[in-house]
Amino acid sequence: MQKKWKFLVIGFFFIIGVTGLGLHWFGQEQQRLLNEQFKPLNLQINADTGTKIDAIGGPQKPRIIGFFQKDQTTAISQRITATSEEVAKTASPDGLTQKEWIVLYPQTRTSPFTNASAYALMKTTITADWLQVRTSQEEELEVFYEKNNESLLTLQDLIADKEKFREQLEQVLASSPAQTEDAKKVHEELLKTFAVEDWSDISFAYEQESLVLPQAIISMSVFVESLNDTYFSDQTLTAFRAQVQADTSSATTIYYP
Repeated sequence: MQKKWKFLVIGFFFIIGVTGLGLHWFGQEQQRLLNEQFKPLNLQINADTGTKIDAIGGPQKPRIIGFFQKDQTTAISQRITATSEEVAKTASPDGLTQKEWIVLYPQTRTSPFTNASAYALMKTTITADWLQVRTSQEEELEVFYEKNNESLLTLQDLIADKEKFREQLEQVLASSPAQTEDAKKVHEELLKTFAVEDWSDISFAYEQESLVLPQAIISMSVFVESLNDTYFSDQTLTAFRAQVQADTSSATTIYYP
């Protein structure tokens, strides 16, 4: 009877040992395959940004890999760090057989501004399900701009005369009458947004010579007299003035929630 129990115990530990070795091999092989998929993306990012990127890291559970700079005050570091924190809130933790790497990185764009660079914040996901590993298509999350000192370019920088901007905004809104309650709310939100003194945190994009806000798209030409000429060339400002003189009837498109 004792021999029987002895063999059972030995068999039990043998199974545990084999299972442990199997799980170890599986984990190592899955990690190798993930690294294999990550390598070409890493090379692509390095080829695009060159020496701009000098740090890689981020939250480990879930695995979020951010390409940023050691200086946390730069535009790239600020946007990558903020996005990493947001992504971590909803990302799924690793399972026994499933792992996910979320890669966040800047990708160079042609800047519409003088004395500033432009980047798209990109997201690519590498997913492992058992030993099947696949890489997602690149996803553009946002576009941001960097001043010559590598800090973030904001509306605080683009607008030289805030009071003039507010006057021009009121004129634009008056030319687009708020005919519904939702429209009235949007107009009120826009006026409230720009009533504050610090515009650094106002979310915006600049596309096709238009200021893209969460609530509206407004042709930047209507604000020509309030713009900071550090970031707009003489040629651009001249073109804006010509647009204003030619036609302002279609300067604004309001998006209602």
